Amino acid sequence: MSTEARHSSYAKYLPGVLWPAGANTGGFSIDSILLVAEKILTGIDDDVPVRHEGAGSPAHTHDDLAAVIDRLHLLFDPYRAPPRFLPWLASWLGMQLPASWEEPQQRRAIARTGPALGLRGLHEGVARCLDHYDVTTARPRITLDDGSRILFSTPTPGRLAPVHTLLSYGPFLRTRDEAAYPGLVDPGCIAVTPDGHLLLGDDGIAAGTTVAAGVWRVSRTGGYVDVEHAPPRPRPLGPPPVPGTPALDRPRALVVEQRADSWRAYVLDRQALYRLDSADLHTLTRLATRADLGLAVGSTAMVLDGPGRLMVVDQGQLVEIDAATIPAQVVRRTSPRTAEIVPGPLVGVGPHLVVADIRPQETSEEAGGLRPADLVLVDRSNPSVWTEHRLLEGLADGANPLVTPVALALDGPETLFVLDLGLRPVNGDSGDPSYKAVAEPAGVYRVQLRHPTGAGRIAATGIERVTTPGRLVQPNGMAVVDGTLYLSDPGQPVGPADNPLVRNMPGYVAVQVHFSRRRATGLPTRTRKTIAHEIASIVDLHKPATSVAAPPQVPTEREVEHSHD
Repeated sequence: MSTEARHSSYAKYLPGVLWPAGANTGGFSIDSILLVAEKILTGIDDDVPVRHEGAGSPAHTHDDLAAVIDRLHLLFDPYRAPPRFLPWLASWLGMQLPASWEEPQQRRAIARTGPALGLRGLHEGVARCLDHYDVTTARPRITLDDGSRILFSTPTPGRLAPVHTLLSYGPFLRTRDEAAYPGLVDPGCIAVTPDGHLLLGDDGIAAGTTVAAGVWRVSRTGGYVDVEHAPPRPRPLGPPPVPGTPALDRPRALVVEQRADSWRAYVLDRQALYRLDSADLHTLTRLATRADLGLAVGSTAMVLDGPGRLMVVDQGQLVEIDAATIPAQVVRRTSPRTAEIVPGPLVGVGPHLVVADIRPQETSEEAGGLRPADLVLVDRSNPSVWTEHRLLEGLADGANPLVTPVALALDGPETLFVLDLGLRPVNGDSGDPSYKAVAEPAGVYRVQLRHPTGAGRIAATGIERVTTPGRLVQPNGMAVVDGTLYLSDPGQPVGPADNPLVRNMPGYVAVQVHFSRRRATGLPTRTRKTIAHEIASIVDLHKPATSVAAPPQVPTEREVEHSHD
């Protein structure tokens, strides 16, 4: 301090008898002690600034304590606190920030974890915590499977509609081979009856149990319609299952025909085509085998094309079947004009058809790298010569988000809903089943159609996502009733060593993690495994107390077969 030291302004708070008199010479006095306190607290100027110098850091001065106190509230703001304070903030929430997390990810995680703690043990709480990875450069596709088999959503203009569970419970096994309570296990297709009920084709469980594949009828409030015995037990349609001789083998296509005073359903499984009449729900009539009709096992898309007439997509061909007679007969086969088409799901638009074109996403670099899927309109204005054109090719670059359409549903003449799986495998063996060419959240998209008033053809004027991401795991079927979408989802594939009814366990939680090559190019396998371990830790911390959650499992290639066989 200077020789002529100033008096401390704090002295005015002392009793008058203690006020300093004369010059402050810097010696020991109450005034000099107050000057020290004032220097520390308010940073009064003098000729000896306090400077710090550390290894690797430049010399710096410290703000006065009052200025630090004025900024103290910023230390508790995860988006404004200095980076060095982030681990301290995280510790308040019981978090340890992984070293691999980037600073934006750390800040978002702290900001979101606080509110999520109030939802700990609930699906929403786990989902919010897993959203921490949305801001990473790799941004993996994370899906949380809670056992939901049927879900629903009501799209609303101007915002993404949430997806809710309609039915999440299925059979309960008394032993591995005996079901004490039956129900849906592994739905593979969905349709709607004229009276508004949902029909679902279900895989059941592999041979050796009493839970056979079948067709189930579910109300739009989430209850099984058909029950028997006392106390009531749900039962599938068709004849009672006979152990060892299943009536159906993985039903993959289901359509409903409305009749004068009843309805009729057609079911296509891996072996044959069947008919089910509402007048006799206990009888399942086999119309013809796939071999009789010349259909490959992999054909799964089917649409009603008139009374007793079916249209099936089979190995790049459209097969018209007369199902009004026994045995059913093939009327004709029509090959698409565009040989590049790899047909997916099918829907009728008036007299025409729309086929989802699931082309391989990977092409040569000269061809542009990755291409989206497309929708192909089959124009049948001329009954003898059908023509095709792509509905989405006129959209601007980057406006088509489709990856792998797995279901189509028409809601009025101008609205086409597309259920997209979001996954496409890498061509060739990547060595890591969780590493995909494309890995986006599954969801539903709305395609707006324009019908020509004169000469011209139907065209798509736009496409937009209508459901929130992250709720669907492995969706494979969709139906629309009164503006509400109903979705079937068998969930995460179960390994051969797992309990086939693991999704029925109370508090069931399973997580699937996929990395997209176009977002995570060059991401080391070790880094991907580290992220998977971090996700497992989050799930273990926030899972329901009654659950026993296993670490995220590497998905098998069954997911591709499950959606496209």
